[in-house]
Amino acid sequence: MSFTFLPICIRAIYKGSPAGGGRWEYKPPLPHGTPAWANYLPPCTKGGTVDAKSRAVNKAHDINIMSLDNLRLRAF
Repeated sequence: MSFTFLPICIRAIYKGSPAGGGRWEYKPPLPHGTPAWANYLPPCTKGGTVDAKSRAVNKAHDINIMSLDNLRLRAF
């Protein structure tokens, strides 16, 4: 069994505005301890987020299937 965590967007309770360079600035600020790369995730209210979620889940599925195939083909 495998689990994949796919951060795609920042929840709607945080209002995002572009800060330049692909970064977003959120109000209220993201919680203390949030990784710095989270500022590069767009808000979930931004258009195209549903498509991005779908592509990410499909890609993760493909990677998981390929990983399982590689395990089955190994000689232990």
